[in-house]
Amino acid sequence: FDFKNLNRTTGKDGNFALISGSLEPPTGTKDYAPFHGPFNGIFAGMVGFERDAYSIVSLGYYRVNASDDVGSKKGNNWLAGLGFAYTPIDERTKMISFQLGVAAEVHAHDIINGAQTTSGGWEMFASPTVVWMPARGFRFFTYVSLPLVQDYQADYQFDHWRAGAGVICSFDRGREPAAIPPGGR
Repeated sequence: FDFKNLNRTTGKDGNFALISGSLEPPTGTKDYAPFHGPFNGIFAGMVGFERDAYSIVSLGYYRVNASDDVGSKKGNNWLAGLGFAYTPIDERTKMISFQLGVAAEVHAHDIINGAQTTSGGWEMFASPTVVWMPARGFRFFTYVSLPLVQDYQADYQFDHWRAGAGVICSFDRGREPAAIPPGGR
């Protein structure tokens, strides 16, 4: 959902709310043979506000891990966070954005053969991110997530760091409508 009046007032398009849900089928790529594991669910929400070169986003995420046929499952987990961005260049054909996210992530106990294990806990982490668009339609991003504090009951759950990088390719959607200047209609 776009906050259209706020977008018109600020002249930016980063004022929005988003909700999503998905069903994760057992593809067999990690824990089980193809099509023999449980279906899991993911639900998420996000709200963002943008003004000038600055933006803020809040987000929440909940993952429901179902039990398999012997009563084992990875614990459900949720995440809540805030993100801040400074985007000094934000043009139609180029962009650079420096971002910092701070989040809390909580994991419930894992269950093996119907019995709760000594696992579960929480962590807070910071995620510096850079997003760069050198040309229209191509965005590159890289990030690292670093734990600030952790309290897990099992050693295998402790994080040292997470990192990622990628490319987003957007296809031309046709001609854009004329922009409405800030304070316009």
